[in-house]
Amino acid sequence: MITGGPTLFYDLNVAYDAGERRNPLRVMRELGIKWTRSEVEPIDQQIKFERCTSIPVPLPPYLRLPSAEM
Repeated sequence: MITGGPTLFYDLNVAYDAGERRNPLRVMRELGIKWTRSEVEPIDQQIKFERCTSIPVPLPPYLRLPSAEM
């Protein structure tokens, strides 16, 4: 598990292409990921989840860390 509060981005287009139709918040909870704040970024078709903990490895393809945090 990764801990320490990184930001995760949930890509709505990649999730849809992968067959994921559940609500992104539900997916995050079911993966066991906790976060303190989320923000929709409509221009990028993604949701930013800040200060995440309990991040499973590997992540699904539609969830990613920013390049600087990888």
